[in-house]
Amino acid sequence: MAKTFRTKLIAGLSVICLIALASLTARAQEGQGVDPRASFFAGASLLGGGRTFFIGPKGFTTKFQNGGRFGFRGDFNIRDHWAVEGTYAFESDGLNVTHTTPVQSVSNFGTHIHQLEANGLYYFTTRGTRFRPFVTVGFGILRYNPTGDARLAAATQFLDQPVALHGETHPDFIPGVGIEAMIVNHIGARIDLRDHITGLPRFGLPQNPQSPNGPQYPISGTVSNWEISAGVTYHFM
Repeated sequence: MAKTFRTKLIAGLSVICLIALASLTARAQEGQGVDPRASFFAGASLLGGGRTFFIGPKGFTTKFQNGGRFGFRGDFNIRDHWAVEGTYAFESDGLNVTHTTPVQSVSNFGTHIHQLEANGLYYFTTRGTRFRPFVTVGFGILRYNPTGDARLAAATQFLDQPVALHGETHPDFIPGVGIEAMIVNHIGARIDLRDHITGLPRFGLPQNPQSPNGPQYPISGTVSNWEISAGVTYHFM
Protein backbone atom coordinates (compact mmCIF):
# COMPACT_ATOMS: atom_id res chain seq x y z
CA MET A 1 0.00 0.00 0.00
CA ALA A 2 2.77 2.45 0.95
CA LYS A 3 4.69 1.60 -2.24
CA THR A 4 1.55 2.21 -4.32
CA PHE A 5 1.03 5.59 -2.69
CA ARG A 6 4.65 6.61 -3.27
CA THR A 7 4.25 5.69 -6.94
CA LYS A 8 1.07 7.80 -7.22
CA LEU A 9 2.77 10.66 -5.38
CA ILE A 10 5.75 10.67 -7.75
CA ALA A 11 3.41 10.46 -10.75
CA GLY A 12 1.31 13.35 -9.44
CA LEU A 13 4.37 15.53 -8.83
CA SER A 14 5.64 14.75 -12.32
CA VAL A 15 2.33 15.77 -13.92
CA ILE A 16 2.29 19.05 -11.96
CA CYS A 17 5.87 19.78 -13.03
CA LEU A 18 5.10 19.06 -16.70
CA ILE A 19 2.00 21.28 -16.66
CA ALA A 20 3.96 24.07 -14.96
CA LEU A 21 6.82 23.76 -17.45
CA ALA A 22 4.45 23.89 -20.42
CA SER A 23 2.66 26.95 -19.05
CA LEU A 24 5.91 28.71 -18.25
CA THR A 25 7.27 28.04 -21.73
CA ALA A 26 4.11 29.35 -23.41
CA ARG A 27 4.03 32.53 -21.35
CA ALA A 28 7.76 33.13 -21.76
CA GLN A 29 7.28 33.00 -25.52
CA GLU A 30 4.52 35.61 -25.15
CA GLY A 31 6.93 37.82 -23.19
CA GLN A 32 4.80 37.90 -20.06
CA GLY A 33 6.16 38.10 -16.49
CA VAL A 34 5.44 34.71 -14.99
CA ASP A 35 7.90 35.27 -12.10
CA PRO A 36 8.55 31.56 -11.35
CA ARG A 37 9.49 31.04 -7.71
CA ALA A 38 10.16 28.24 -5.27
CA SER A 39 9.62 28.24 -1.51
CA PHE A 40 10.71 26.14 1.43
CA PHE A 41 8.45 26.46 4.47
CA ALA A 42 8.04 25.08 7.97
CA GLY A 43 5.44 25.56 10.65
CA ALA A 44 2.80 24.10 12.92
CA SER A 45 -0.05 21.69 12.24
CA LEU A 46 -3.15 22.25 14.42
CA LEU A 47 -5.40 19.24 14.02
CA GLY A 48 -8.99 18.87 15.19
CA GLY A 49 -11.11 15.77 14.77
CA GLY A 50 -11.82 14.89 18.40
CA ARG A 51 -14.53 12.28 18.92
CA THR A 52 -16.11 10.60 21.97
CA PHE A 53 -17.89 7.26 21.64
CA PHE A 54 -18.69 3.93 23.30
CA ILE A 55 -17.99 0.37 22.24
CA GLY A 56 -20.25 -1.65 24.47
CA PRO A 57 -19.72 -0.44 28.07
CA LYS A 58 -16.26 1.01 27.27
CA GLY A 59 -15.94 4.73 26.63
CA PHE A 60 -13.26 6.32 24.43
CA THR A 61 -12.11 9.74 23.26
CA THR A 62 -9.79 10.06 20.27
CA LYS A 63 -8.07 13.27 19.19
CA PHE A 64 -5.09 14.14 17.01
CA GLN A 65 -2.08 15.83 18.57
CA ASN A 66 -0.72 19.03 17.07
CA GLY A 67 2.57 18.60 15.25
CA GLY A 68 5.13 20.15 12.94
CA ARG A 69 5.21 20.32 9.16
CA PHE A 70 7.56 21.33 6.36
CA GLY A 71 7.44 21.32 2.59
CA PHE A 72 8.10 22.93 -0.77
CA ARG A 73 6.02 25.14 -3.05
CA GLY A 74 6.38 26.20 -6.67
CA ASP A 75 4.46 29.21 -8.04
CA PHE A 76 4.15 31.23 -11.20
CA ASN A 77 1.91 34.09 -12.34
CA ILE A 78 -0.83 33.63 -14.91
CA ARG A 79 -2.23 37.18 -14.70
CA ASP A 80 -1.26 40.41 -12.97
CA HIS A 81 -3.16 39.44 -9.79
CA TRP A 82 -3.36 35.66 -10.26
CA ALA A 83 -0.94 32.77 -9.75
CA VAL A 84 -1.03 28.99 -9.57
CA GLU A 85 0.89 26.83 -7.14
CA GLY A 86 1.88 23.23 -6.48
CA THR A 87 2.84 22.04 -2.99
CA TYR A 88 4.23 18.96 -1.28
CA ALA A 89 4.20 18.86 2.54
CA PHE A 90 5.03 16.36 5.26
CA GLU A 91 3.97 16.47 8.87
CA SER A 92 4.33 14.35 11.98
CA ASP A 93 1.40 14.10 14.39
CA GLY A 94 -0.14 11.53 16.69
CA LEU A 95 -3.55 10.09 17.56
CA ASN A 96 -4.30 10.12 21.28
CA VAL A 97 -6.71 7.38 22.40
CA THR A 98 -8.15 7.94 25.88
CA HIS A 99 -10.01 5.09 27.60
CA THR A 100 -12.57 7.03 29.67
CA THR A 101 -14.40 4.08 31.27
CA PRO A 102 -14.14 1.89 33.22
CA VAL A 103 -10.48 2.86 33.93
CA GLN A 104 -8.92 5.98 32.42
CA SER A 105 -5.71 5.54 30.40
CA VAL A 106 -4.11 7.25 27.38
CA SER A 107 -2.27 5.72 24.42
CA ASN A 108 -0.62 7.51 21.51
CA PHE A 109 -0.35 6.23 17.93
CA GLY A 110 2.13 8.18 15.79
CA THR A 111 0.91 9.41 12.41
CA HIS A 112 2.80 10.76 9.40
CA ILE A 113 0.86 12.86 6.90
CA HIS A 114 1.83 13.47 3.26
CA GLN A 115 0.07 16.19 1.25
CA LEU A 116 0.06 16.97 -2.47
CA GLU A 117 -1.84 20.14 -3.45
CA ALA A 118 -2.67 22.46 -6.34
CA ASN A 119 -3.86 25.99 -5.51
CA GLY A 120 -4.92 29.20 -7.17
CA LEU A 121 -3.86 32.50 -5.57
CA TYR A 122 -5.34 35.99 -5.90
CA TYR A 123 -3.02 38.87 -4.92
CA PHE A 124 -4.44 42.21 -3.78
CA THR A 125 -1.44 44.11 -5.16
CA THR A 126 0.17 43.98 -8.60
CA ARG A 127 3.38 42.23 -9.57
CA GLY A 128 6.51 44.12 -8.60
CA THR A 129 5.15 45.55 -5.32
CA ARG A 130 7.14 44.74 -2.20
CA PHE A 131 4.24 43.33 -0.14
CA ARG A 132 1.63 41.07 -1.73
CA PRO A 133 -1.20 39.84 0.53
CA PHE A 134 -3.29 37.07 -1.03
CA VAL A 135 -6.15 34.63 -0.65
CA THR A 136 -5.94 31.08 -1.93
CA VAL A 137 -8.11 28.03 -2.53
CA GLY A 138 -7.18 24.62 -3.83
CA PHE A 139 -7.59 20.88 -3.79
CA GLY A 140 -5.28 17.97 -3.22
CA ILE A 141 -4.81 14.58 -1.66
CA LEU A 142 -3.74 13.83 1.88
CA ARG A 143 -2.31 10.51 3.08
CA TYR A 144 -2.58 9.51 6.76
CA ASN A 145 0.07 6.86 7.54
CA PRO A 146 0.39 5.23 10.97
CA THR A 147 4.03 4.85 11.94
CA GLY A 148 5.67 1.47 12.34
CA ASP A 149 5.55 1.81 16.13
CA ALA A 150 1.85 2.69 15.96
CA ARG A 151 1.12 -0.42 13.88
CA LEU A 152 2.99 -2.61 16.37
CA ALA A 153 1.16 -1.04 19.33
CA ALA A 154 -2.24 -1.45 17.65
CA ALA A 155 -1.46 -5.12 16.99
CA THR A 156 -1.37 -5.47 20.78
CA GLN A 157 -4.28 -3.14 21.63
CA PHE A 158 -6.26 -0.39 19.86
CA LEU A 159 -9.55 0.71 21.44
CA ASP A 160 -11.03 -2.57 22.74
CA GLN A 161 -8.93 -5.19 20.89
CA PRO A 162 -5.83 -5.83 18.74
CA VAL A 163 -6.19 -4.56 15.15
CA ALA A 164 -4.15 -3.97 11.99
CA LEU A 165 -3.88 -0.25 11.14
CA HIS A 166 -3.45 0.89 7.53
CA GLY A 167 -2.84 4.18 5.77
CA GLU A 168 -5.73 6.11 4.20
CA THR A 169 -5.84 8.67 1.37
CA HIS A 170 -8.47 11.44 1.41
CA PRO A 171 -9.36 14.36 -0.87
CA ASP A 172 -8.21 17.68 0.59
CA PHE A 173 -9.95 21.09 0.33
CA ILE A 174 -7.61 24.01 1.11
CA PRO A 175 -8.74 27.62 1.76
CA GLY A 176 -6.26 30.11 3.13
CA VAL A 177 -4.66 33.56 3.29
CA GLY A 178 -1.10 34.81 3.36
CA ILE A 179 1.41 37.48 2.44
CA GLU A 180 4.58 37.54 0.36
CA ALA A 181 7.35 40.12 0.77
CA MET A 182 10.45 40.84 -1.29
CA ILE A 183 13.54 41.17 0.93
CA VAL A 184 16.45 41.55 -1.50
CA ASN A 185 17.00 40.76 -5.16
CA HIS A 186 15.57 37.26 -5.90
CA ILE A 187 14.93 36.50 -2.19
CA GLY A 188 11.60 36.89 -0.45
CA ALA A 189 9.66 35.73 2.60
CA ARG A 190 6.17 34.33 2.95
CA ILE A 191 3.63 33.59 5.72
CA ASP A 192 0.61 31.30 5.25
CA LEU A 193 -2.49 30.44 7.25
CA ARG A 194 -4.42 27.55 5.67
CA ASP A 195 -7.01 24.97 6.57
CA HIS A 196 -6.79 21.44 5.17
CA ILE A 197 -10.23 19.82 5.34
CA THR A 198 -10.47 16.06 4.79
CA GLY A 199 -12.52 13.09 5.82
CA LEU A 200 -11.70 11.80 9.29
CA PRO A 201 -9.41 8.75 8.90
CA ARG A 202 -10.24 5.39 10.49
CA PHE A 203 -6.94 3.79 9.39
CA GLY A 204 -8.58 0.97 7.48
CA LEU A 205 -11.03 0.02 10.24
CA PRO A 206 -14.78 -0.20 9.57
CA GLN A 207 -17.14 2.29 11.18
CA ASN A 208 -19.31 -0.65 12.29
CA PRO A 209 -18.20 -4.24 13.01
CA GLN A 210 -18.38 -6.57 10.03
CA SER A 211 -18.86 -9.62 12.28
CA PRO A 212 -19.77 -10.29 15.92
CA ASN A 213 -17.00 -8.91 18.13
CA GLY A 214 -15.17 -7.68 14.98
CA PRO A 215 -12.97 -4.54 15.06
CA GLN A 216 -14.59 -1.14 14.63
CA TYR A 217 -13.79 2.55 14.88
CA PRO A 218 -17.22 4.25 15.16
CA ILE A 219 -16.34 7.76 14.00
CA SER A 220 -17.22 9.79 10.91
CA GLY A 221 -17.22 13.34 9.56
CA THR A 222 -14.41 15.71 8.63
CA VAL A 223 -11.26 17.02 10.27
CA SER A 224 -9.67 20.48 9.97
CA ASN A 225 -5.89 20.64 9.90
CA TRP A 226 -4.83 24.27 10.33
CA GLU A 227 -1.41 25.21 8.99
CA ILE A 228 0.56 28.20 10.27
CA SER A 229 3.82 28.40 8.34
CA ALA A 230 6.61 30.72 7.27
CA GLY A 231 9.12 30.27 4.51
CA VAL A 232 11.82 31.65 2.26
CA THR A 233 11.09 32.21 -1.45
CA TYR A 234 13.55 32.33 -4.34
CA HIS A 235 12.48 34.24 -7.48
CA PHE A 236 14.13 32.88 -10.60
CA MET A 237 13.52 36.05 -12.64
